[in-house]
Amino acid sequence: TLNSQPGSTIGDPDNNSYIMLTPTNTNEVGVSLLNEIEKIYPNPFNPSTAISYNVKEKGNIEVAIYNLKGQKITTLVKGIKESGHYTVNWSGLNSTNKKVSSGIYFCKLVSSKGVSIKKLSLVK
Repeated sequence: TLNSQPGSTIGDPDNNSYIMLTPTNTNEVGVSLLNEIEKIYPNPFNPSTAISYNVKEKGNIEVAIYNLKGQKITTLVKGIKESGHYTVNWSGLNSTNKKVSSGIYFCKLVSSKGVSIKKLSLVK
């Protein structure tokens, strides 16, 4: 049984997946209403990867890539999205369309429902 307080972060290190909990993010049967990054494939990747994410209800969404220092490398998605499943590709480019170096990066989905983060590795 998981016992986490709103505002805390839970994760699955084996799946490189982390979610920040926010209040009232479950419905009456306990199903998560969080928007979340579902899958990054391939991972590790070269030269590009597909990032699949789920939007539970219409709202403002941002999907961005960050380096290990926490600096935003590029924004992949920003705006209002209807509920549904989406996929966006990242080709290892920064916000000025220059190739980033190989290494570990984080894909972060931010919405009013919380934050979902997954680790990805670019190999050259």
